[in-house]
Amino acid sequence: MKRTNIILALLAVLTLTAQNTTGQNNPQDNNDGPVLYVGAQVKDHLTHEYVKPTKAVLLHAADSTFCDTLTILYKEGWSAVFCPIRQAGDYLMSVEAEGYMTHYVQLNLKKLYKRERSRELKPIYMRRQPKQNEVMLGEVTVTATKLKFYMDGDTLVYNADAFNLSEGSMLDALLKKLPGVELEQGGVIKVNGRQISALLLNGKDFFDDDRELLLENMPSFMVKQVRSFERVPEGVRGTNREKMAEKELVMDVKLKPDYSTGWIANAEAGGGSSFYKNNDGRLEGKHLGRLLGLRFDDRSRLGLFANTNNLNDYRVPGERGEWSPLTQSQGLTSQLKVGANYMQEKENRYRYQGSVDAAYLDRDDANHTSSATFLQGGDTYGRSFRQKRSYDWEVNTHHKYELLRTNMTDGPLKTFRFYPEAKLNYQHWDNHSASASATLSDDVASQLGKAWMDSIQAPNAGDLLRRYAINRTLSHGKGCGHWLDANTAGYLTLSPAHNDAIGLTVDYSLRLTDRHEDYFEHYLLDYPQGGTTPSNFHNRFNPTTDRTQNASIKPQINISLDKDYRHYITFVYQYTYDHTYRNHPHYLLQQLAGWENADSQPLGLLPSATEMLSALDATNSSRTESNTNNHTPSIHYQWRLSKTDSNVSSYLFARLTHSMQHERMRYQRGIQVDTLLHRNTTSTIASIEFRHSNWKGGRNIYASYSAGKSAPATLSLLNILDDSDPLNISTGNPDLHSTVRHTFNARYSDKFGKILLNTDANLNVTAGAVAYGFIYDRSTGVRTTRPENVDGNWTAHAAFNIDFPIDKHDRWRMRQNIGYDYNHSVDLSGTNELIRSVVGSSYINEDLALTFRPNDRMEFGVNGRLNYQHSASQRTDFTTINAYTFQYGASAQIELPWNFQLSTDITMYSRRGYSEPSMNTNEMVWNARLSRRFMHGNLICQFDGFDLLGNLSNVRRYINAQGRSETFYNVIPSYGLLHVIYRLNKEPKKKYTRQFL
Repeated sequence: MKRTNIILALLAVLTLTAQNTTGQNNPQDNNDGPVLYVGAQVKDHLTHEYVKPTKAVLLHAADSTFCDTLTILYKEGWSAVFCPIRQAGDYLMSVEAEGYMTHYVQLNLKKLYKRERSRELKPIYMRRQPKQNEVMLGEVTVTATKLKFYMDGDTLVYNADAFNLSEGSMLDALLKKLPGVELEQGGVIKVNGRQISALLLNGKDFFDDDRELLLENMPSFMVKQVRSFERVPEGVRGTNREKMAEKELVMDVKLKPDYSTGWIANAEAGGGSSFYKNNDGRLEGKHLGRLLGLRFDDRSRLGLFANTNNLNDYRVPGERGEWSPLTQSQGLTSQLKVGANYMQEKENRYRYQGSVDAAYLDRDDANHTSSATFLQGGDTYGRSFRQKRSYDWEVNTHHKYELLRTNMTDGPLKTFRFYPEAKLNYQHWDNHSASASATLSDDVASQLGKAWMDSIQAPNAGDLLRRYAINRTLSHGKGCGHWLDANTAGYLTLSPAHNDAIGLTVDYSLRLTDRHEDYFEHYLLDYPQGGTTPSNFHNRFNPTTDRTQNASIKPQINISLDKDYRHYITFVYQYTYDHTYRNHPHYLLQQLAGWENADSQPLGLLPSATEMLSALDATNSSRTESNTNNHTPSIHYQWRLSKTDSNVSSYLFARLTHSMQHERMRYQRGIQVDTLLHRNTTSTIASIEFRHSNWKGGRNIYASYSAGKSAPATLSLLNILDDSDPLNISTGNPDLHSTVRHTFNARYSDKFGKILLNTDANLNVTAGAVAYGFIYDRSTGVRTTRPENVDGNWTAHAAFNIDFPIDKHDRWRMRQNIGYDYNHSVDLSGTNELIRSVVGSSYINEDLALTFRPNDRMEFGVNGRLNYQHSASQRTDFTTINAYTFQYGASAQIELPWNFQLSTDITMYSRRGYSEPSMNTNEMVWNARLSRRFMHGNLICQFDGFDLLGNLSNVRRYINAQGRSETFYNVIPSYGLLHVIYRLNKEPKKKYTRQFL
């Protein structure tokens, strides 16, 4: 942000008429000639913290006479000076600041150039005045209300100390408290409805490659402020592209001074047990351990971390009651993860940055599903369950190097930047699974009772299955494999000396992947109703191999069309080469003597190589090797207007991209198909974006439209039958045509005092979407799928969010989020022929929360949430769906005597309208945490109770034009956990003494 502010300030001044502040006739006045705007950041020479100048002037070097007054730009956390120069010569820049000695900077300008409009000088490092005798002042008591957030120029600043947090809370718990901030799974962070592009630590990109690491392991007590602002993307900083790049939103976590330099460590260990016995009659043990060590200053950082737990959640009692079944993790996970991060930089010269980590995961996933398939003449219904246990480990490493030289005064270049990076990821997995399903002619699954899973698995089907089950499947699987992904990418950007109107950038990338898996399966398909169709047992073996090589190069040239740098045009050409190799053999081992049923040979055993050849299912085995050359020229136009006096900017961006692709594919499938294909396709994307921002006021207006046309995948055009799955047979369609997509987006966000609001809307329309329509055989339950183009698919979304105080002291605060989504889904299905099926689904989401913070020792909250779904169709046999979940609850956080703290929340979760009666439930969920501080807060002991009543579950519902499904996932059981947290931080010896004046 800091470098960006200088560049933006210099560029914004270009839009204003330059005025001589002295009002005198100076020799340098030359309004008809070129004008060069020069500027520099102002910092402390030891700490490199920004210093606020009190006076800055430009002097003639020959006689030190006054020439001009420099403009001072200052806000909290950043400062700079700049001025226009209209005549070549030798100058001195004189900068003064309170408590610092006057600093002089020599500026030798031999010539002014017509196309060079701005130049950023090296930072001005101010030296403190010699230490004077200190005077001890009397004791002063200051009482003030803590301000939760405010605007500092273009930056939204949150004061971390103004929010109550339970002891031991990490950074993620703090972010959830901030008004207007949303934290979603996967480390996605939104500020006032807009997603951030990077999470910084003390202004540096350090942990963003693994954002969740910082969120889950950075203690909240270390944070002083959380700042959100716009900046030019890191990839174009300091280059010609910086002037025309669209800014991104980032979040910067500023640490307290005691933790900004030196090293810190935070260790936590805990153990406990579930409150209720599992299906085996045992109490499950629970554990948690994590360690974070950081050593850093302004120029270097080193972080070491370790994390192990079998909790697979990151919830803290006493937050907002968002431990909702709708956002539950799926399954149970035990993990161990260790790693390191590092960074070393020299300002305006280079930066090294990288990370390495390793993880081991033990996953236990289970789910059961109730579903319906929409068919003309009567729907069919299904019940299924699946259990999977997997043991995975992976190693990741990512390294970046950045070489940056800007505003060079000698040589043919003004800016040079080289940015290479390399990534390596290796994963290995070993899993076992078991599943069973039944397709029913009538919705009688509830009559099977709670033991329906046992009923489906029973070797001899019961009366109910024999009467209503169209088919039944039983499966046991085993898989083992690995995946390797190695890639390198980067770019080189440069601009000629004394010329801000033109720049050249070359992006490149190279990626190699290798994936191999051996998968074994015992699969049984039978028909409980009897009939002429026999049972079908498969002993499958699928050793699949996929390898890809990808390389691309993308040169682009940026040209300013006017002297004020408001209009830019960019010419881009990208060449991409892809090589793909896929070998997917399919073996049916049951064809061999002695392998006819599941009891013959154990799962995972293989016959001899000779016998394997006779078990090959050639019809469903394929080998593909393809080479693709893609040429993509595009042209971009941008208009931008910025005004420093009003902190207002407007931005318009238009792009037209045309891709020309030539594909050469060798495709083999058994002995029937061995073909060499050549295919030429084109695709076009056109888009336009508009953004208007008032940085100081916090207002943002955004609107965009894009339209694109894309061709169907090559393999979907081949009319080849695949019946490797007896219940799902697929064919291709050589008559498929291109798909056209239209996308509209609009967003408005604003800040009125302490009120934050945002609203957004979007519309997506797809013409010629590829739908995998199917013909359904009612007697066997077999689906024959064929891709077809359909029209009429579209989605719409609108949302309004507001966060505001109720009283003037901001003790009472209200948050409301309301959203509406509509999905118009068109698909094809039928029993004899494909019939168009249309389902319209409306979704309404309402979230309301009220918090009351009477003082720094306590906070209370109440919340409510509603999620409603209405699905309807004009089909005569369609049953309208009205399903909804709602919740309401309260939370509290209280500081108790003797350094105790209590955090608790209780919420009622309710479901209604589900077709499966067992899913229409009321679940009271109560969480609590009691903690006590020792050793001045450096040692914390706490006890957590999660889901003390043992009621929590997790259900997901999905619906489209082909059918609906309701799935119940296993979740972490209720448990109690006693853990201890130890904090340690050490500051370096001070090389200077701060003065407090």
